[in-house]
Amino acid sequence: MDGGVVPVPSVVMVINVAVTLLIAVLVLRIIFANFRVVAGRERPGRVLGPVSDYVIDVTEPILRPIRRVLPDTGLSLDFSPLVAIIAIDLIARLLTAALLRVM
Repeated sequence: MDGGVVPVPSVVMVINVAVTLLIAVLVLRIIFANFRVVAGRERPGRVLGPVSDYVIDVTEPILRPIRRVLPDTGLSLDFSPLVAIIAIDLIARLLTAALLRVM
């Protein structure tokens, strides 16, 4: 390797790992939201509180614009994490396909 150029397969691997981690955090957000509904408390507790706060802080900038666009269903269900997962996966697939085509 000359000049510190990163090979395309390495970039694709980094994109795939980042997308997988982001989707995992979005799934955690869904799980924590359901625990709040089941437990009937706003705060998840001493142990899960900081983890829940971190997950909300990471995912809220992604979900907020999606919530503005999605119509209100009138239900207590939040479909924005599902839309975000689908959009992130689609963008990652298009990006990796474009990068592999350049290769």
